[in-house]
Amino acid sequence: DRSSAASDVYKRQALTKKVKGILSEKILDKTIMSDLENTLNQQYDNVISNFKSEYPKIKPCFVELLCLLYAGFSPQQISVITNETLKTIYMRKFHLKKKIIASHITTKDVILNIIS
Repeated sequence: DRSSAASDVYKRQALTKKVKGILSEKILDKTIMSDLENTLNQQYDNVISNFKSEYPKIKPCFVELLCLLYAGFSPQQISVITNETLKTIYMRKFHLKKKIIASHITTKDVILNIIS
């Protein structure tokens, strides 16, 4: 039946739109990221705060990536958590490493070991 098939297509499109809407929101909100950042600072001698002091104008996406990598998440997991493509995560990681290598932060070697 033609109307039944059209109805099924419409229902699938509506469901797909709803799922995309849900997935377009980040799993992490600012409160969760702030808590993660605080925990990492407490456990790792203010590593995130020191990095942000070294780069006061750094985009929040780099700080978020550093926190998630430091917390042990893989690029694939970060891609899902942030709802960004894996390519975006790898490019951001590449640029983050360049910034850290060029920095004078005292924990540079430790950070590079963690995120490499």
